[in-house]
Amino acid sequence: MPETAREFIEEGKDITIHLMDEEKVRFEVCEGIIKKGLNTFLEVGRALAEIRDNRLFREAYPKYTFEKYCKEVWDLSKGYAYQQIGGYETVALLESKLSAIADNFKSETKQISDQPEEKCTDCEHRKAMANKTKGVKIPNEFGKCTRPGGLCEKQIQTESSPQQQIILPINEAQTRPLTKLSPDDQVKAWGLVLEQLNDGKKLTAALVSKAAKGVQKKVVKKNIEQTRKKVESTQLVSNLFKKQYQVMLDIISEERNNDWKSMKRTEVAKHLKALIKIVESDD
Repeated sequence: MPETAREFIEEGKDITIHLMDEEKVRFEVCEGIIKKGLNTFLEVGRALAEIRDNRLFREAYPKYTFEKYCKEVWDLSKGYAYQQIGGYETVALLESKLSAIADNFKSETKQISDQPEEKCTDCEHRKAMANKTKGVKIPNEFGKCTRPGGLCEKQIQTESSPQQQIILPINEAQTRPLTKLSPDDQVKAWGLVLEQLNDGKKLTAALVSKAAKGVQKKVVKKNIEQTRKKVESTQLVSNLFKKQYQVMLDIISEERNNDWKSMKRTEVAKHLKALIKIVESDD
Protein backbone atom coordinates (compact mmCIF):
# COMPACT_ATOMS: atom_id res chain seq x y z
CA MET A 1 0.00 0.00 0.00
CA PRO A 2 1.47 3.39 -0.97
CA GLU A 3 2.52 5.53 1.98
CA THR A 4 3.79 8.71 0.30
CA ALA A 5 2.38 11.16 -2.23
CA ARG A 6 5.09 10.09 -4.69
CA GLU A 7 3.99 6.45 -4.42
CA PHE A 8 0.37 7.46 -5.03
CA ILE A 9 1.39 9.35 -8.16
CA GLU A 10 3.60 6.52 -9.42
CA GLU A 11 0.66 4.11 -9.10
CA GLY A 12 -1.55 6.49 -11.05
CA LYS A 13 -3.76 7.27 -8.08
CA ASP A 14 -5.10 10.69 -7.18
CA ILE A 15 -4.25 12.38 -3.88
CA THR A 16 -5.97 15.22 -2.11
CA ILE A 17 -4.48 18.69 -2.47
CA HIS A 18 -4.78 19.21 1.27
CA LEU A 19 -1.84 18.11 3.39
CA MET A 20 -2.15 15.83 6.36
CA ASP A 21 -0.85 17.17 9.68
CA GLU A 22 2.32 15.10 9.40
CA GLU A 23 2.90 16.42 5.88
CA LYS A 24 2.45 20.02 7.01
CA VAL A 25 5.11 19.54 9.66
CA ARG A 26 7.53 17.96 7.19
CA PHE A 27 6.84 20.72 4.63
CA GLU A 28 7.73 23.41 7.16
CA VAL A 29 10.88 21.53 8.18
CA CYS A 30 11.99 21.05 4.56
CA GLU A 31 11.36 24.69 3.65
CA GLY A 32 13.31 25.76 6.74
CA ILE A 33 16.26 23.67 5.60
CA ILE A 34 16.10 25.15 2.10
CA LYS A 35 15.86 28.70 3.46
CA LYS A 36 18.82 28.13 5.76
CA GLY A 37 20.81 26.68 2.90
CA LEU A 38 20.06 29.63 0.64
CA ASN A 39 21.11 32.08 3.33
CA THR A 40 24.46 30.42 3.99
CA PHE A 41 26.03 32.29 1.07
CA LEU A 42 25.98 35.42 3.22
CA GLU A 43 27.68 33.65 6.12
CA VAL A 44 30.27 32.03 3.86
CA GLY A 45 30.90 35.29 1.98
CA ARG A 46 31.28 37.24 5.20
CA ALA A 47 33.72 34.70 6.61
CA LEU A 48 35.81 34.57 3.43
CA ALA A 49 35.91 38.38 3.24
CA GLU A 50 37.13 38.64 6.83
CA ILE A 51 39.81 35.98 6.30
CA ARG A 52 40.96 37.68 3.09
CA ASP A 53 40.94 41.25 4.40
CA ASN A 54 42.79 40.43 7.63
CA ARG A 55 44.86 37.55 6.22
CA LEU A 56 43.73 35.34 9.09
CA PHE A 57 45.31 32.32 7.37
CA ARG A 58 48.83 33.74 7.66
CA GLU A 59 49.85 31.78 10.78
CA ALA A 60 48.45 28.37 9.83
CA TYR A 61 49.44 28.72 6.16
CA PRO A 62 52.29 31.29 6.03
CA LYS A 63 53.27 30.52 2.43
CA TYR A 64 49.73 30.64 1.03
CA THR A 65 48.01 33.41 -0.82
CA PHE A 66 44.30 33.84 -0.14
CA GLU A 67 43.49 32.16 -3.43
CA LYS A 68 45.72 29.17 -2.63
CA TYR A 69 44.22 28.94 0.85
CA CYS A 70 40.72 28.71 -0.64
CA LYS A 71 41.78 26.06 -3.13
CA GLU A 72 44.00 23.89 -0.94
CA VAL A 73 41.98 24.04 2.28
CA TRP A 74 38.40 24.30 1.02
CA ASP A 75 38.70 23.21 -2.62
CA LEU A 76 37.15 26.52 -3.69
CA SER A 77 38.21 28.05 -6.98
CA LYS A 78 39.23 31.69 -7.03
CA GLY A 79 36.14 32.57 -9.06
CA TYR A 80 33.73 30.81 -6.70
CA ALA A 81 35.32 32.29 -3.57
CA TYR A 82 35.12 35.81 -4.95
CA GLN A 83 31.53 35.22 -6.07
CA GLN A 84 30.62 34.43 -2.47
CA ILE A 85 32.46 37.49 -1.21
CA GLY A 86 30.93 39.69 -3.89
CA GLY A 87 27.46 38.42 -3.03
CA TYR A 88 27.94 39.22 0.65
CA GLU A 89 29.39 42.67 -0.05
CA THR A 90 26.53 43.49 -2.41
CA VAL A 91 23.86 42.53 0.13
CA ALA A 92 25.70 44.45 2.86
CA LEU A 93 25.82 47.54 0.63
CA LEU A 94 22.13 47.34 -0.27
CA GLU A 95 21.13 46.73 3.34
CA SER A 96 23.13 49.78 4.44
CA LYS A 97 21.65 52.04 1.76
CA LEU A 98 18.06 50.84 2.21
CA SER A 99 18.32 51.05 6.00
CA ALA A 100 19.46 54.66 5.69
CA ILE A 101 16.47 55.41 3.45
CA ALA A 102 14.12 53.72 5.93
CA ASP A 103 15.64 55.68 8.83
CA ASN A 104 15.17 58.94 6.93
CA PHE A 105 11.56 58.01 6.28
CA LYS A 106 10.98 57.32 9.98
CA SER A 107 12.65 60.60 10.90
CA GLU A 108 10.51 62.60 8.49
CA THR A 109 7.37 60.83 9.70
CA LYS A 110 8.28 61.60 13.32
CA GLN A 111 8.83 65.27 12.47
CA ILE A 112 5.37 65.42 10.97
CA SER A 113 3.80 63.70 13.98
CA ASP A 114 5.69 65.99 16.38
CA GLN A 115 4.27 69.13 14.80
CA PRO A 116 1.72 71.01 16.97
CA GLU A 117 -1.82 69.97 16.17
CA GLU A 118 -4.20 72.41 14.63
CA LYS A 119 -7.85 72.10 15.49
CA CYS A 120 -10.06 71.46 12.54
CA THR A 121 -12.86 73.97 13.09
CA ASP A 122 -14.29 74.19 9.59
CA CYS A 123 -14.80 70.47 8.98
CA GLU A 124 -18.50 69.64 9.04
CA HIS A 125 -17.80 66.07 10.02
CA ARG A 126 -15.77 67.02 13.06
CA LYS A 127 -18.11 69.79 14.07
CA ALA A 128 -20.92 67.26 14.07
CA MET A 129 -18.91 64.98 16.36
CA ALA A 130 -17.47 67.67 18.62
CA ASN A 131 -20.17 67.54 21.28
CA LYS A 132 -21.43 70.96 20.28
CA THR A 133 -18.02 72.52 20.96
CA LYS A 134 -16.03 73.61 17.92
CA GLY A 135 -12.42 72.55 17.77
CA VAL A 136 -12.65 69.58 20.12
CA LYS A 137 -10.48 66.76 18.81
CA ILE A 138 -12.37 63.61 17.84
CA PRO A 139 -10.56 60.21 17.72
CA ASN A 140 -9.69 59.01 14.23
CA GLU A 141 -11.99 56.02 14.47
CA PHE A 142 -14.94 58.38 14.10
CA GLY A 143 -14.03 58.94 10.49
CA LYS A 144 -11.91 60.82 8.00
CA CYS A 145 -11.87 64.57 7.73
CA THR A 146 -14.05 65.73 4.87
CA ARG A 147 -12.11 68.93 4.37
CA PRO A 148 -9.50 68.63 1.56
CA GLY A 149 -6.07 68.61 3.18
CA GLY A 150 -7.60 68.72 6.64
CA LEU A 151 -5.71 67.77 9.78
CA CYS A 152 -7.76 64.64 10.32
CA GLU A 153 -6.71 63.36 6.92
CA LYS A 154 -3.05 64.11 7.60
CA GLN A 155 -3.20 62.32 10.94
CA ILE A 156 -4.69 59.21 9.41
CA GLN A 157 -2.03 59.11 6.69
CA THR A 158 0.77 59.52 9.23
CA GLU A 159 -0.51 57.01 11.73
CA SER A 160 -1.31 54.37 9.13
CA SER A 161 1.90 54.73 7.10
CA PRO A 162 3.21 51.23 6.37
CA GLN A 163 6.48 50.03 7.86
CA GLN A 164 9.36 50.25 5.42
CA GLN A 165 10.26 46.64 4.60
CA ILE A 166 13.81 46.08 3.42
CA ILE A 167 13.91 43.55 0.59
CA LEU A 168 17.31 42.03 -0.25
CA PRO A 169 18.63 39.26 -2.51
CA ILE A 170 17.96 35.83 -1.00
CA ASN A 171 20.66 33.82 -2.78
CA GLU A 172 24.03 34.25 -4.45
CA ALA A 173 22.57 33.90 -7.94
CA GLN A 174 20.50 37.04 -7.40
CA THR A 175 23.58 39.03 -6.36
CA ARG A 176 25.79 37.85 -9.22
CA PRO A 177 24.52 40.33 -11.87
CA LEU A 178 24.90 43.20 -9.40
CA THR A 179 28.53 42.43 -8.55
CA LYS A 180 29.54 43.47 -12.07
CA LEU A 181 28.35 47.03 -11.37
CA SER A 182 29.83 49.86 -9.33
CA PRO A 183 28.35 50.35 -5.82
CA ASP A 184 26.20 53.30 -6.96
CA ASP A 185 24.97 51.37 -9.99
CA GLN A 186 24.19 48.35 -7.79
CA VAL A 187 21.82 50.52 -5.80
CA LYS A 188 20.25 51.89 -8.99
CA ALA A 189 19.73 48.40 -10.39
CA TRP A 190 18.20 47.16 -7.15
CA GLY A 191 15.87 50.15 -7.21
CA LEU A 192 14.63 48.94 -10.60
CA VAL A 193 14.12 45.48 -9.11
CA LEU A 194 12.05 46.90 -6.25
CA GLU A 195 9.89 48.78 -8.76
CA GLN A 196 9.19 45.49 -10.54
CA LEU A 197 8.34 43.82 -7.24
CA ASN A 198 5.88 46.61 -6.46
CA ASP A 199 4.23 45.83 -9.79
CA GLY A 200 3.69 42.23 -8.70
CA LYS A 201 6.76 40.60 -10.26
CA LYS A 202 8.51 37.74 -8.44
CA LEU A 203 12.07 38.18 -7.18
CA THR A 204 14.30 36.00 -9.37
CA ALA A 205 17.88 36.03 -10.62
CA ALA A 206 16.54 36.71 -14.12
CA LEU A 207 14.70 39.81 -12.90
CA VAL A 208 17.85 41.11 -11.21
CA SER A 209 19.91 40.34 -14.31
CA LYS A 210 17.54 42.31 -16.51
CA ALA A 211 17.71 45.32 -14.19
CA ALA A 212 21.51 45.12 -13.98
CA LYS A 213 21.81 44.95 -17.77
CA GLY A 214 19.57 47.99 -18.10
CA VAL A 215 21.80 50.01 -15.80
CA GLN A 216 24.97 48.65 -17.42
CA LYS A 217 23.77 49.68 -20.88
CA LYS A 218 23.30 53.25 -19.69
CA VAL A 219 26.75 53.26 -18.12
CA VAL A 220 28.44 51.92 -21.25
CA LYS A 221 26.51 54.33 -23.46
CA LYS A 222 27.71 57.21 -21.30
CA ASN A 223 31.30 55.93 -21.44
CA ILE A 224 31.13 55.62 -25.23
CA GLU A 225 29.94 59.20 -25.58
CA GLN A 226 32.67 60.45 -23.24
CA THR A 227 35.29 58.51 -25.21
CA ARG A 228 33.92 59.88 -28.47
CA LYS A 229 34.26 63.46 -27.21
CA LYS A 230 37.77 62.90 -25.85
CA VAL A 231 39.04 61.50 -29.16
CA GLU A 232 37.35 64.27 -31.11
CA SER A 233 38.90 67.00 -28.95
CA THR A 234 42.49 65.71 -28.78
CA GLN A 235 45.17 67.13 -31.05
CA LEU A 236 47.49 64.15 -30.65
CA VAL A 237 45.89 61.95 -33.33
CA SER A 238 45.14 62.59 -36.99
CA ASN A 239 41.74 63.40 -38.42
CA LEU A 240 41.78 60.07 -40.26
CA PHE A 241 42.28 58.25 -36.97
CA LYS A 242 39.44 60.23 -35.39
CA LYS A 243 37.12 59.36 -38.25
CA GLN A 244 37.91 55.63 -38.20
CA TYR A 245 37.74 55.53 -34.41
CA GLN A 246 34.25 57.03 -34.50
CA VAL A 247 33.23 54.39 -37.05
CA MET A 248 34.50 51.65 -34.73
CA LEU A 249 32.54 53.13 -31.82
CA ASP A 250 29.40 53.20 -33.94
CA ILE A 251 29.85 49.54 -34.88
CA ILE A 252 30.39 48.51 -31.25
CA SER A 253 27.41 50.55 -30.08
CA GLU A 254 25.14 48.98 -32.68
CA GLU A 255 26.31 45.48 -31.78
CA ARG A 256 25.71 46.09 -28.10
CA ASN A 257 22.20 47.34 -28.81
CA ASN A 258 21.57 44.11 -30.73
CA ASP A 259 23.08 41.95 -27.95
CA TRP A 260 26.02 40.96 -30.18
CA LYS A 261 23.88 38.88 -32.54
CA SER A 262 26.05 39.31 -35.65
CA MET A 263 29.47 39.17 -33.96
CA LYS A 264 31.07 37.37 -31.05
CA ARG A 265 32.03 39.85 -28.36
CA THR A 266 35.06 37.93 -27.15
CA GLU A 267 36.37 37.66 -30.71
CA VAL A 268 36.05 41.43 -31.18
CA ALA A 269 37.85 42.03 -27.89
CA LYS A 270 40.63 39.63 -28.93
CA HIS A 271 41.32 41.49 -32.19
CA LEU A 272 41.20 44.89 -30.48
CA LYS A 273 43.75 43.66 -27.92
CA ALA A 274 45.95 42.43 -30.78
CA LEU A 275 45.73 45.90 -32.32
CA ILE A 276 46.79 47.48 -29.04
CA LYS A 277 49.78 45.15 -28.85
CA ILE A 278 50.88 46.24 -32.32
CA VAL A 279 50.72 49.89 -31.32
CA GLU A 280 52.54 49.26 -28.03
CA SER A 281 55.26 47.20 -29.73
CA ASP A 282 56.98 50.40 -30.88
CA ASP A 283 57.67 51.54 -27.30
